[in-house]
Amino acid sequence: MIFSKNPVPAFPDHAAGSVLYCSGSRASANPLSAATTIPAAGFPHLRVRGPVAILNLSSAVATPPHSARGRLGRAQVERAAALLREAEGLFRVVLIHHPPAPGLVSPRKSLVDAQDLRAALAEAGAELVLHGHSHEGSLAAVRGAIGPIPVLGVPSASTPAGRPERAARWNEIAVVRDGARFRAEVRVRGVTEDLRFVDLGRYGLA
Repeated sequence: MIFSKNPVPAFPDHAAGSVLYCSGSRASANPLSAATTIPAAGFPHLRVRGPVAILNLSSAVATPPHSARGRLGRAQVERAAALLREAEGLFRVVLIHHPPAPGLVSPRKSLVDAQDLRAALAEAGAELVLHGHSHEGSLAAVRGAIGPIPVLGVPSASTPAGRPERAARWNEIAVVRDGARFRAEVRVRGVTEDLRFVDLGRYGLA
C-alpha cells in the first residue's frame, strides 16, 4: 500500500500472485519448450495518484509444468521505458510479479528477460520496484538513471505464520516530497503465530 503526503492511498491493480490461463496452454506445456509470451492486453499501463506514478507490468506467461518463469517481451519493456520517461519528476513505482533483481529466485522461477528490464530502468529511471513471486521479505537494488533503485518484495499474504521469514506480511509506504526529491518511509506489518498483525519495523528508502 502506498500513501502520498496528503495522504491519499494508491492501490495497485497488479496482484502479488498471478496465474495465467490461456487456450493452447496444454500444447505449450512441452518441457522442452520455452516460456510462451501471451499478449498482455492493457500492459504496461500508468496511473498517477498525486505525486506517485504507478506503472503496472505483466510478466505472466504460459510455462511447462514445474516452471514458474515470467517474461515481459520487448514491446512491453520498450513501452515501459517510454512511460517512465514521461513520468519523470514523479515518484515512479514499478509493479511486477517476477523480481527483476538477480539472485532472489531460482532459475525456474526467474524473469527470462530481466536483463532487458534492468537496462530499461537504468536508462529511464524509477524510484521503487515492488514485486511478488519469491514469497520472502527482501530488499535489493538495481541500477537506475541517477542511482540505485530499491527493489522490495514481501511474503505472500496467504502464508501461515509458522515460518517467520515467510509469514504473511505487507508494507505501508509513505512517500513525501522533500524539495526536488522524494523520501519514502516503509512500515512493515506482519502476522504472528497467534494471528495478530504487528509492526515488524520501519526504515527509509533514499
